[in-house]
Amino acid sequence: FGSRAAQCFVCRTLRPSSPAMGNAPAKCETMDPRAFPEHSKRVPLNPKVDETLGINAYEFGFAAIPKAQAQGTPVYNEELDAKFHQAKVQPAPYDARAFHAHAPEEDRINTTYDNMVGDEMNINGAARPKFQAAWQKDLAYHHGLYVPELYQEAQTADNIRIAVSEFQDKVHQDDPKDACKYLLVEEFKCLHTQQVEVDVHGANKKCVKWFDEFRKCQWDQHKFNAGHTYIEGPQMRRRTGWVFMPKYQYA
Repeated sequence: FGSRAAQCFVCRTLRPSSPAMGNAPAKCETMDPRAFPEHSKRVPLNPKVDETLGINAYEFGFAAIPKAQAQGTPVYNEELDAKFHQAKVQPAPYDARAFHAHAPEEDRINTTYDNMVGDEMNINGAARPKFQAAWQKDLAYHHGLYVPELYQEAQTADNIRIAVSEFQDKVHQDDPKDACKYLLVEEFKCLHTQQVEVDVHGANKKCVKWFDEFRKCQWDQHKFNAGHTYIEGPQMRRRTGWVFMPKYQYA
């Protein structure tokens, strides 16, 4: 609206520049003062117009609006980004962190384990501590303050599948007749699926149910093998000859 060509659209009188040339471009001779009050009365519409026209009517000047606020922030999509779980190349990203604080998309197409495990944890693992001398590292390791296994990278789905398969073979070979071996395998699978090397406390909280069931199963198996209890339990034995036979004790 500040250009001279735009002002000519609201002129009262539009006359050709030469009477002989009827097709000549129109020339603005007079302008309605009500058309552009910011020019005629020197009243800016907003701080940006005030700075552009040099009126300086605003006391605090004009602060440029960020492009992200005016046009929206670019969408960070892991499926379309060439680098998974890494910061995008400048100057596109609105957040330089590789792991954003906002919640991930709910309608993602790629729902594989390797692509979604980074939503809850850092797949690169925790930063390894640095020691100035070897004796400091040995001392921390001796007292349990430095555990190298806690600073590993997250395992992939293939690594977890191979580890569970090998552990299952070892369990079956150790005691083929053990009734609780399947619970032990499920606990091992749960711990590795929850990335116990990266998040020890979180994985143990989520998989303690399998450990509890495994311990109770071991206790029940010991009672069965030692003959301390019935396999089905004394309360589960049939006490009557037929289904609707009355219980004379309570009749």
